[in-house]
Amino acid sequence: MKWSWDEVVLDWLLTSNKELLCDEYHQQWQMVVDSLDALTQLHICIADLDSESGQQRFLLYADIVYKKVNQLSFISALPISTPDCLLALQALQRCSHEQTVSLDADELYHRMHSLSMAIANEYDLILSRLTKTLFIPLPKMVMA
Repeated sequence: MKWSWDEVVLDWLLTSNKELLCDEYHQQWQMVVDSLDALTQLHICIADLDSESGQQRFLLYADIVYKKVNQLSFISALPISTPDCLLALQALQRCSHEQTVSLDADELYHRMHSLSMAIANEYDLILSRLTKTLFIPLPKMVMA
């Protein structure tokens, strides 16, 4: 049986009797997964920008990704506030407001990579906070 990271972390929290942390982690994990899913859909749309329907789908997903990544900033603003991520979010917001895609495909892929890295860093921070919460130091050993 193959387990996902989510299942491993949830099992770890449950066996540690940390049900409240389990619920919090699951909500945060779901936000990360939703963001990555929307970003994947946006990536797919970049290849179809030469068609009108492709541009419309891109604009729809640009708005969705912008909102999802901003929701992640409520967990921790650190990964989202990097200069590259902010530039990517500004580009998505500009596309949504102007209802046009003004960047070429290579530039869009570069911007989306910045968002992908920010989402991955957010998940790292989530796991880091969990491990710090569950950390139990070993007792000091007395050497004779």
